[in-house]
Amino acid sequence: MKYVREELDRSTGQLVLADIGEWVTVTELGEQYGVGRKKVRAILHHMGLLANERGHYRLPRWAVEKGLGLRHDKPRKSRYAFDVISPKGQRLIAQVWDETVKDYEADLRKDARVDEARLALEAYLATRVGITEERQRVCWLRDHFEMTHEAVAKALEISPTLARRYADQQDEQRAFWARYKKAVPAQESTFDPLPEKDLTGLWNSDQGVIPITVLTPSHRMNLSLAWSDLAGADNL
Repeated sequence: MKYVREELDRSTGQLVLADIGEWVTVTELGEQYGVGRKKVRAILHHMGLLANERGHYRLPRWAVEKGLGLRHDKPRKSRYAFDVISPKGQRLIAQVWDETVKDYEADLRKDARVDEARLALEAYLATRVGITEERQRVCWLRDHFEMTHEAVAKALEISPTLARRYADQQDEQRAFWARYKKAVPAQESTFDPLPEKDLTGLWNSDQGVIPITVLTPSHRMNLSLAWSDLAGADNL
């Protein structure tokens, strides 16, 4: 994206637009190097250009002051803050990119557990759909591997702060269900099938569903008993 700046033309005394070059978002920069949006941020953080701010990698203000990019904290056309890298910043990144990537990947290989966890998650995701949120991936790794939130962050290429936040949420959920199970022990259902005569007129041929109320000693649940596995309403 080309950026322009208003400058005063001293010969005419009028403001003119001066072209200040092609600026790219962090994601667009990653596309130039053939890496995804998460990995480019992890590499730039490893490089020291991006800083961790409340779970997100952002361009620090010192980098803005040095002309390496701009922060868009409250963009007009987007709900999310983002950063752009200036031509000067892009030139500096190009000078150290290859060396930084090698060092970043070598750092990941030091922890064999991280590689093992990442490969296991990739294999799982290849056979599943619907796991799109970062929080779900964090929970899956912690369910299947004994990992610190720093190791989880490395495996998912996210900030340690974000991994810690999701880990804390998972721990709170686990604690809640542990207290719940202790306070309300599991009890067998007292469900009794309705007499055959009570089913008369309840069959919904369009939806194939019969509403049934199940009573337990501790609570009442309204369920829908699906009859799709039956041959048809005649079987009733």
